[in-house]
Amino acid sequence: MKDSHVFWKGRTNRHKRSPPKAYYGVEDDRSKELYEFVKPYIDTNSSILEIGCNVGRNLQYFYEQKCKNITGIEINSYALKEGKKYYPELFKMGIFHDGPAYTVLKQLNSHFELVFTMATLMHMETKEQRYVLNWMAKHSKVICLFEIFDITIPRLSTTGHFINGIKKKAHRILEKNGFTIISELPVEFHDGYKKIKFIKEQLCL
Repeated sequence: MKDSHVFWKGRTNRHKRSPPKAYYGVEDDRSKELYEFVKPYIDTNSSILEIGCNVGRNLQYFYEQKCKNITGIEINSYALKEGKKYYPELFKMGIFHDGPAYTVLKQLNSHFELVFTMATLMHMETKEQRYVLNWMAKHSKVICLFEIFDITIPRLSTTGHFINGIKKKAHRILEKNGFTIISELPVEFHDGYKKIKFIKEQLCL
């Protein structure tokens, strides 16, 4: 996990690749697509967690839809500082954790109606992916993943380590823990991505 953590933790607005400023509200269609995908399963009082929130663009969209119980986890403290400046009301109202998902989730025992990721799991190394998926299964009712699933996509970290694809892993872990896929569709904003909703089996009844 160390190599991928170093890469993502170090992103600032001086970097050409994936700087936090690239996520400042300029692609709200992504956040809207995410919100519409999960809207039937949440209301304004639902507890919502995004793992890998960057500056908070997705959570800002939920906030604009009057969602009140918002939490974000982000490895890049610089991105959180930028988000606080760009979305001040969101950061006053929400709870934001600074650190790798693997570390933060070990200390977070809260339960959420919805946990989601957007292009986050695919950048994690295998051990962290497994831990995050297992944590989701134990602490949420609805899980939404916007990721690349179907093939193994190389994601280069600082040392050239390649990160594994996650589709089989996500299905196996979540279904083992009582989740059922209720929707699997291509993502509109980017070729190669899919959006998948998993919900606890008893909620399907």
